[in-house]
Amino acid sequence: MAARVHNPVAELKGSFEAALAVGLAPHAYVHAAKASRFQRTAHGVTLTVHVAYIDDRPRGATDAVVNLAVRHDAVEVVVNAHRGDLPVAVQRETATLGVQLGQLVGRGQVRLMLRDGGVEMAAREALDLLVSHGLAYLDAHADLAAVERRFASLSFKDWHQLSGGRAVRWPVVLGLLGRVEEGAACLRRLSESFAPADAPTAAVYPAFAADWAVAFDSPNPLG
Repeated sequence: MAARVHNPVAELKGSFEAALAVGLAPHAYVHAAKASRFQRTAHGVTLTVHVAYIDDRPRGATDAVVNLAVRHDAVEVVVNAHRGDLPVAVQRETATLGVQLGQLVGRGQVRLMLRDGGVEMAAREALDLLVSHGLAYLDAHADLAAVERRFASLSFKDWHQLSGGRAVRWPVVLGLLGRVEEGAACLRRLSESFAPADAPTAAVYPAFAADWAVAFDSPNPLG
């Protein structure tokens, strides 16, 4: 049997996530170690704390970036019905709303340095930010009406406030809330506001509008 290769970076990640798992367990988050995430699911809503890593293997170190995501299955089913190019496995993982934890607290991208002897401190900082801000963000946006208010607020801290994600999800959320006429008006307004950088979304938006109209039994907002 081959000897196990020592991997200090993997050990740092494992120790960091183990500490997060202990801190998040009282909040009912379950650790999916292979995916470096912690999730809580109920009533078609999945709340996720995800850890991304920027490795510095020559030095045997890595930085951790904590991300938050909220998935409303009802929203993503409508959105992904338009995305025939996405494999089913990927469709199951798309998020309705999300933000980097550091952005949420106004600190930009917070990189938690995982170094030998410093993992406990990094995990404590992550948990402090999660308990003080991150978990409240997730809990609040388990409510679909709160997601709509977030989209309407134009808070560019959020990933999905970037025009593409927001442009397809905001009208869907309004439709699911029973505000179909507002959803149609939103879709028309967004279709007129794309910048040059939004060309990929603008190109598929007429087809998305047609699918949206079918999903909500409404006239096509774009004609």
